[in-house]
Amino acid sequence: MSRENLKDICTKYFETWSRKDVDGLAALFANDIRLQDWERMEDGIYKVLNANQKIFDNFISIKVEVIGLYQDPAIPNKVICQLYIEFKLADGDSNLHVTDIITFNDEDKISMIWAYKG
Repeated sequence: MSRENLKDICTKYFETWSRKDVDGLAALFANDIRLQDWERMEDGIYKVLNANQKIFDNFISIKVEVIGLYQDPAIPNKVICQLYIEFKLADGDSNLHVTDIITFNDEDKISMIWAYKG
């Protein structure tokens, strides 16, 4: 896959995440993926998938709106993703603005996700 398609993979990742589809995420992740966000750091596909499952279990539904995807030609294996996320809870809704920096390995699998809320 060409590096121009990494934004498409990011879009697929967010669609998969919104569906709370752990098997779909596994297909997008490198085995040695690392997840770093404001609450956790996880290394390895099984730990990252487990961390995502714990997030999914806390919400009735999740909707990720991609505001923008940015890729610098000088750093072709990274995509910066500006997001708006809506979470539906049993007792109400919540929302969050997030910026993800997603790094890909040579096989165009997601190898690193740095997530910042703000």
